[in-house]
Amino acid sequence: MAPKTARAVKGERVDRRATKSEKVNLRAVKSEELDRREVKSDKKVNRRAIKTEKVDRREVRSDKKVNRRAIKTEKVDRREVCEMFNDEGLQLIEGYERGADFIKVDCGCTLKKYGDFGGRLRVDATGKFSIDCQCFVGCTKGKFPSLFIIKLNILTPDEFEKHTEKGGSKRWQYNIWIQTGGKKIPLLRSALFKYYAPAANADNATSVGSRKRKFHRDEFVHCSLCNKERRFQLRNKEECKLYHDAAINENWKCSDWPGHNITCKEADERASRKAYRGCPRQLRCQGCFACVCLGCYKCRYLECTCRLCTDFVQNVDA
Repeated sequence: MAPKTARAVKGERVDRRATKSEKVNLRAVKSEELDRREVKSDKKVNRRAIKTEKVDRREVRSDKKVNRRAIKTEKVDRREVCEMFNDEGLQLIEGYERGADFIKVDCGCTLKKYGDFGGRLRVDATGKFSIDCQCFVGCTKGKFPSLFIIKLNILTPDEFEKHTEKGGSKRWQYNIWIQTGGKKIPLLRSALFKYYAPAANADNATSVGSRKRKFHRDEFVHCSLCNKERRFQLRNKEECKLYHDAAINENWKCSDWPGHNITCKEADERASRKAYRGCPRQLRCQGCFACVCLGCYKCRYLECTCRLCTDFVQNVDA
């Protein structure tokens, strides 16, 4: 091959420089495109930021409106509270004391054996009733707040009635009284009871509900051989099931009595002993709403085909 001339060598060098410059130009173009994309993304971010600022401003305006409405409602509530306890008859009650959103009066519950149990009844603007027990100095009956160490004697009316050992449930409206003009008036007939709100007295409702638990008194089953009555205690679901199976079995015998190894020769319970059926209200109860169950899932069974269980299931489904 013929050697390259000087001109050819120079031409090749120039071509190489041209290609290098083209590559540099391409890199510059790419960097410009990247810069444009960044500028576009920055503009989009700025637009989004402006939109979020507008949304924030709207939220701030709405919050201000809500706060203004809340302030107005608070003012209205304060006016209602001020007008709520303006009844002239309340000031005649002994121990009357008025606060910002509550009033306090003297109350009590009388027991024939021990006399009067005193307390301070507080009526909040929400309609909640609570009693500070003052039956004697040092009484420790009450709730235990989690934020305090000292035990406070704050009770619901139902708990206060139970604390005084007054017989009967759901009658605290009659048993708790206030004094007006030296006369004791039941709370139900006083001017205070119209402020009572059941929704605000959830603790009082739960106390009544705990008393109204399904309770089953003791039942008896006759032996088919000796005709003696055997006692069944119905304290849990297993005992209820044992009594249920024995009651529907016409051929039940004393030897079938679960947990008792006895025969028909064993003596029957005395009539005076049978009168005690375990009622929580009265010892010699002959049947009341507190101890007689008309049907529940504790003493009625879905798989049973007896008349009592089938009627209970049908009524529940209806």
